Amino acid sequence: MLRFKSFILLYICLYSFGARAQNNPAVTYGSHFNLQGARYLPSKLGEGYERVTINLGNTYAWFGNNLTNAAEIEELFTSNLTSEQVNQRIEDKLGELNRVNRVGFGFYVQPVGVAIKFVKQKHRYSMRNPTELCQPEDINQERFTVSFDVNERVEGNLFLSKNIAQFAWKGNKQFAGQTVDLGNFGGNGFWQREFAIGFAAPIPIRKQKIGFNKKKLGPKPIKLRVGGRIKVIQGMFAFRTSRFSGNITTAADGSSIGFDVDYRLNAAVPYDRLNANNEPVLDANDPASPLTVRGRGLGIDVGATVTLDEKISLSASLLDIGLVRYSNQVLNYSVQDNFTFEGIPFTLGLGNNNLGDSTQSFVDSLTTRFTPNPSQEAFNVPLPMRVALQFAYRIPARDWKGRVFDLHQFFATYTQGITELGTATLRPSVQLGYNLNLFTIANFGLATSFGGHNAFAMTGYFSLRAGPIRIGVGSNALTYLVSKENTTGADIAFNFGIAW
Repeated sequence: MLRFKSFILLYICLYSFGARAQNNPAVTYGSHFNLQGARYLPSKLGEGYERVTINLGNTYAWFGNNLTNAAEIEELFTSNLTSEQVNQRIEDKLGELNRVNRVGFGFYVQPVGVAIKFVKQKHRYSMRNPTELCQPEDINQERFTVSFDVNERVEGNLFLSKNIAQFAWKGNKQFAGQTVDLGNFGGNGFWQREFAIGFAAPIPIRKQKIGFNKKKLGPKPIKLRVGGRIKVIQGMFAFRTSRFSGNITTAADGSSIGFDVDYRLNAAVPYDRLNANNEPVLDANDPASPLTVRGRGLGIDVGATVTLDEKISLSASLLDIGLVRYSNQVLNYSVQDNFTFEGIPFTLGLGNNNLGDSTQSFVDSLTTRFTPNPSQEAFNVPLPMRVALQFAYRIPARDWKGRVFDLHQFFATYTQGITELGTATLRPSVQLGYNLNLFTIANFGLATSFGGHNAFAMTGYFSLRAGPIRIGVGSNALTYLVSKENTTGADIAFNFGIAW
């Protein structure tokens, strides 16, 4: 029983253990992986002097929460707790739960990505290359940049309300004579394959007119850059609680417990057919492949960046506009019912050691009511749409070729989800970051984030360029080194590419 209770406590902790998500600073703030950064800020595509970029095997993984921290998880594994102590820890943790508790997770792999910048040659006079005839040197001025990349994308959110957790552990005695809202329960998740075409370009703005003759002089104080991505999506796997509402009513004397429930679960998973009991099954000889495409859809990302005097920039993006429609190997479970169980004991609940035959009978009956015969109609899953706003202040310098680059960069990024789906949350995320760019050869960066899927995270990243080859890594493991109590997750990023 102690082992079982320890497992329950671990589940409660892990259910809400996680990390920051919503923004990957290693690619959004660094200068070596603009093709990857365009997934978050589409107008970032084509920044830099490289005309051809090839990314190979870029990976980013995260998971996030709004409940526990690394110190609590570590104590659970390192402390030799008695059964009573485990029970008390669970009681304490249930009392600390938020009204809605979530865990989010994501895993991205970009097998290949290519970006090509189209330029025009422009003459300028430079003291770097003086001649007797003062001949101008040619520079490449960007017309536009296009990209193509393939992405494997896994994301999900799981929700658990405080009332459901307390009911599962302590039973209905605590709710005697009450009608209790079950709150939010369920979740969503998907595995999608994206084929994305990207575009970004500078938009010409007229130069300043100065003097009595209104002569056009000097550099443009304002620059505008726009970008976008169109994604053709294959849905490989999905599940979604498209609706959930309900309440529990317990009689004052504990003689009955009633449920009023309305929920619908959609799923697209590998199966071959429904058996005689309307249960999905796989054929023994030729089972359905997990690589089968079960849905198709479209997605759009759009964004723009305004730069003032080469130092201050403001960016705005609207990401993941669209949906995926699943029509192959789909299942839909719906319950809209009001039912009552008579003679249910007050002490029903895992925490009361009441795991006998009567409890099992109740659980079996409840499971039967909540798992009706599935239907097989198609359903839609929206993409995790969100808005991203970014402010950047840059201190420029020049490299050995005389080209301008950003030596120091300071960032502030705000991300707001439009839906509660995958990486998007209605709880906004704010991230502050700094990037040091050493002559475009090495990038060092630090970022802190608040909100979103977690309370706090501190991320460090590093990338290095050697000729056309560039490699980078990043992780928010710095949070654990600074404060275990504030470590509410973990993420890791790896990037590799070639550019010239």
